[in-house]
Amino acid sequence: MDLPYDVQPRSYDPEVTAKNFPKADLLGAYHAATDFLVARPDVDAKRLVVCGDSYGGMKSTLNAANDDRFAALVASAPLYSWPLVIKNGVMPPFVMGDPEESKKIINSLPWLSRVTLHRVCWMHGFDSIVEWLPATENNMEFDPRDLKCAFLSIRAESEGPEVVRQATECYEKASSKKKALWIGKAEDGADFHCQINNLALRFQVQFDFLDEVLDYNG
Repeated sequence: MDLPYDVQPRSYDPEVTAKNFPKADLLGAYHAATDFLVARPDVDAKRLVVCGDSYGGMKSTLNAANDDRFAALVASAPLYSWPLVIKNGVMPPFVMGDPEESKKIINSLPWLSRVTLHRVCWMHGFDSIVEWLPATENNMEFDPRDLKCAFLSIRAESEGPEVVRQATECYEKASSKKKALWIGKAEDGADFHCQINNLALRFQVQFDFLDEVLDYNG
């Protein structure tokens, strides 16, 4: 589904961005999507699972922390503060100056990195990461102790220090009665971001966890 802070909705409507959807409205969109699911006769409302990878790991964790209808959360990697990812993680050089300086640095990057960062800014409704950062401080932070459903925190061995810290802290602080932390390692061929080098193993771990916590084979 296409929701605010995803890239596709802005192709439909230029105003569906982080600039115009504060946290309450973003969560309202998430809740509306879940309302639609639980109203369907072919959906088991007691076994709803939310999951996400990369930035989707952040958004799915935010969703689970603010809606008690989920039976389980699987995130790779779960994050509770996107501003800290920007400031302490992979993007610090891009928020040290003014917007023009930030764009100049991004334009000096190789093609893939340059296009990715420009797209991320565009999909959120801003011209630079410097301008986007204040919105993330208002919209993309929460307390991991608000996580109460069953929770599988996944991260890769090669993740940056800030992602490792937040994924670990989400796991440790979550109020979930059933939770687990799994790390994709080089020895298993699963050490890349979101385990893209061994998705079969990642999914096996994920669904084994869900089978257990949802008593699927019980």
